Amino acid sequence: MLRLNSILRTSLKNPSSIRNVVSIRKNVLSNSILIRSITKNTIFESFPKPKNSLYDSQLEKDSCGVGLVANMKKLASRQIVLDANEMLVRMSHRGGCGCEPNTGDGAGILIGMPHSYYRRVLQESQGVSLGTLNSYGTGIVFTPKGDESVAAIKEIFESKVKQFGMKVLAWRNIETDNSALGESAKATEPRMEQIFIENTKNLPFKEFDTELYRIRKLAEIEAASHVDIMGNMYVCSLSSQTVTYKGQLTPEQVLGYYKDLQMPDFHSHMALVHSRFSTNTFPSWERAQPIRMMCHNGEINTLR
Repeated sequence: MLRLNSILRTSLKNPSSIRNVVSIRKNVLSNSILIRSITKNTIFESFPKPKNSLYDSQLEKDSCGVGLVANMKKLASRQIVLDANEMLVRMSHRGGCGCEPNTGDGAGILIGMPHSYYRRVLQESQGVSLGTLNSYGTGIVFTPKGDESVAAIKEIFESKVKQFGMKVLAWRNIETDNSALGESAKATEPRMEQIFIENTKNLPFKEFDTELYRIRKLAEIEAASHVDIMGNMYVCSLSSQTVTYKGQLTPEQVLGYYKDLQMPDFHSHMALVHSRFSTNTFPSWERAQPIRMMCHNGEINTLR
């Protein structure tokens, strides 16, 4: 092709060479057609087309970060919590943030029940004795910051628990430190209350968790009709097996925000972490993950 271009430039100076240029151009085109014909009948023709491969452009998406750390023998330790936090922080690139770098799309950790820690804290702070593991359920509730709204939420939960023949052992305010949070996250930051419910019927844990699920759903329905609470109460989890700590945070902020997670005797046998990348929904405290029993790493609510 370089040779052809050189001849073309020469022909502009010497009109008598135009016939030679036309002849050369015909030869080049002829050879090009011959090469395409040969290639068409070679092994390259058997290469799979894109639609027959594993790749599908329709499956491309920005995904959140998810990680799991667990002891296969179900032995609780502090190291599980620390390893989970390190994994979460290393997935910062999988999460998003807003116009403020210190306001995240959401991050959190779901852990196996830190029984020994809760038992110590409730005994020291309220004189409440927790029974054995599986004899109670617990969960963190996002509430409005007003005392009247919090009192109304507690009353709703206690009435539902009583309706199921069970007993509320204690309420506990969750200590947090929001000094590292951005203004957007602080503007919608909820108050956090933890409820402890006794398994007074001595139900197997699966049946007990089913009852806790029903209590939560009925409490949510009643709270939704309450003017001061409507849309401002969210139950992060309610279970006898796990508990979820989450919020509109960056992965680096989770451990520093929740005082519980910083305690040396806060142990677990497993931890599921999540760093959220919000694409088609706005970030908020309740949309952070894990979501009670699980978390996902793709926008599964996206309609195509």
